[in-house]
Amino acid sequence: MNLVTGDNFKLFEKKNKKNILIGSWCLLDKKIKENFNESNDIIAKYHWDDKKKLSSDVLYIEQVYKHFLDQLTTNLNNFHKTDYDQNIWQIILGMWLKTYVSFLFDRWEQVAYVFNNFSISEAKLVKFDEERFIASSYYNFWTSIHHTNWNHWIFGKIIENKKKTNFSYIDDFEQLKRKPPIETGKEITYLDLFNKYFSKFIPKQNLVISSLYLPKLYKVKLLLRYNKFVMKSNFIKKDIKKTDIDLRKKFFNNINGFDDFTNFASSLIYLNLPCSFFENFKSFNMKAKETSVPQNPKMILTSTEYLYNDFFKIYCAYQKNKYGSKIIFSQHGSYFQLEHALGDDFEAEISDKFLTYGTSTLPNKTIPLFMFNVINKKVEKEKNSKGIIISHSFSMPFPSEYNSAPRYYSDTLSYNNIVSDFINNIRKTILLNTNIKEKIGNAHHNDFSINSLKKILPQISFITDKKSMWEISKKYRIVVETLNGTGFLEAMHLNIPAILLINPKINQFNLRFKNYYDQLKDANILHHNGKKAAEFVNSIYENPEKWWNDKKTQEARNFFCSKFACYKKNPYLELTNILDKILCDAI
Repeated sequence: MNLVTGDNFKLFEKKNKKNILIGSWCLLDKKIKENFNESNDIIAKYHWDDKKKLSSDVLYIEQVYKHFLDQLTTNLNNFHKTDYDQNIWQIILGMWLKTYVSFLFDRWEQVAYVFNNFSISEAKLVKFDEERFIASSYYNFWTSIHHTNWNHWIFGKIIENKKKTNFSYIDDFEQLKRKPPIETGKEITYLDLFNKYFSKFIPKQNLVISSLYLPKLYKVKLLLRYNKFVMKSNFIKKDIKKTDIDLRKKFFNNINGFDDFTNFASSLIYLNLPCSFFENFKSFNMKAKETSVPQNPKMILTSTEYLYNDFFKIYCAYQKNKYGSKIIFSQHGSYFQLEHALGDDFEAEISDKFLTYGTSTLPNKTIPLFMFNVINKKVEKEKNSKGIIISHSFSMPFPSEYNSAPRYYSDTLSYNNIVSDFINNIRKTILLNTNIKEKIGNAHHNDFSINSLKKILPQISFITDKKSMWEISKKYRIVVETLNGTGFLEAMHLNIPAILLINPKINQFNLRFKNYYDQLKDANILHHNGKKAAEFVNSIYENPEKWWNDKKTQEARNFFCSKFACYKKNPYLELTNILDKILCDAI
C-alpha cells in the first residue's frame, strides 16, 4: 500500500495500487478527493478518536513535558547566563513546549497506528529546506504547525525515523510555495519614548494591566486605585527571525530523550524552538529591564497577553524573578469543562493566582470570581425580534489542540453536519429571518469549515460581525450556540434564551461537571441531535420566553452559572478585595 502523508496529489498513487491516507485531512486536496476510490483506498482512523487512549496519552505527554522542561531550564540558564527556576522558564516557554510535545506525539502516534494496522510498501515525501521551520516567535510557530508544510515535513521525518517502509523524497515547488502567514509585530516606538521619559517623574506602578477582559472604566479605576495615575504600557516588540543554525545544532545536541519518541522529539527541538527563546532572548530580556516598561510592579494582570506575546512572557519572568512581582491571569475561555483538554490547568500553574468565571480547578491557585467580559451588561430583546442566530466556529484541517472547537477535517464535517441537520428541520418561515454568524479568525485560521457549510446550506444567510453573539442577539428570538465556549457562557450569564447544540464526539464534558450538563439537557438547553433540537425550537418559537422563564429552565441555568458564569452584585469591589489580599500576601 502507498502511504499518503498530506494534501498533495503528487503523493497519491494512481496506478493499480491501494492508497492509505494518513488522515482525512488529505482530502483537502481536490484531486485526491476526486480520485479516491472507496472500494480500494483507505482513510486511516484517527488514533485519538479512542478516548481511552487519549486519557492515557495525556499523562505520558505531561511526563515528556516535565522531562524536557528540566533539561531546557538547566541548558538555557547556562546559555543565557540567567538563574531562573523551572517555574520561571514555564512562564517563558511552557506554552511552546506543551504545544510542541503534544502536536509531535499526536503525529508520531498516527504514523504508529498506520504501520501497526496496515502493510505499507512505499511513501513519497516532499523535500523541504528544514531551516524554514524555525519560527521567530511562539505565535509564528503556532501558525506553522497548523499549516500543510509543517505537517508534511513532520510526517516525513517520523516515517524516516521509524524505517518501516520504503520512501522517496520528491521536489515539489508548488508545495514549497505554500507558506503560512507570518506576523512580526508592530512596535509603538513613540509610546516607548514617552514612557521612558516620563517614568522619571511618576511614582512606581503597583499594578500593570495588559489585554485584560474588563470594561475600560474598570481598568481606569484599577490603575487610579493602585498607581494613582493612568499610563499605557507597550509590550509589543518586533519579532525578528535571525538564526544561528550551527549554534542550534551544537547547543540542542545536549537535550536527551528516554525512549523512541523523546529521542525523536529531542532531535528536532533545534528546528522548532522559536528565536524569541534563543537568539532573540538577550535582546528581549534587556528590553524587559528598561524604563519604557514598568519596573518592580507588585502585580501584573492580564487575560490574554501571555498567550502569543513572547516579550511579555520574558518581561513577566524577569519582574517575578528580580522583584517577586505577582503574575495574575484571568480566565478567557471555557476549557475547564472539557474531559481531555491538554494542559487545562497550565494557566493556573504558571501564574501566582488565576481568576476564573466561577470554576476552581486548583484550590491554591484559582480564585472563583465572575465573568469579566460582560460585567453590568444587559440584553433586552427588540419588540419585533425574529428568527434564530446560530454561531459557527472556524476549525483546523490538521489535528489541532484539544478545546471545544472541531480539531481536524473529520471533526469539522461532523460539526457541520449537526448544524446542517438542525437547519434542514427548522420551519421555512423561521429560516427567512435566520442567520449563521461566522466567527472571525486570525490569518492562521483555515476557511475550510465555513466554506464547506456554505456549500450544503445555500438557503441560509451568513453574516460576519465583530460584535459578540450576545450583542446581536436582541434582534433574534433564539440563540443557538454550537460550541461549549465563551459565547454560550455569556448567553447563560446574561439570561438570553439559548440552546447549546454540540456533537458529543467533539465536546466531551469533564465527568466532574456531569450533573451541571445533565440539568441543562433536562431543561432542553443542551442538545446533541440536530433534528431533535430543531423540532424543539419549532415548538417554542412563537413564545420562547415561556420556556426560558419556566422554573425548571431557570433553575438549570442558575445552577450552571453558579459554577461556570458567576454573577456578582459588586464585581469591582470583589475584584479589588482579591487584589488587595494578593498585594499584602494574605492569599
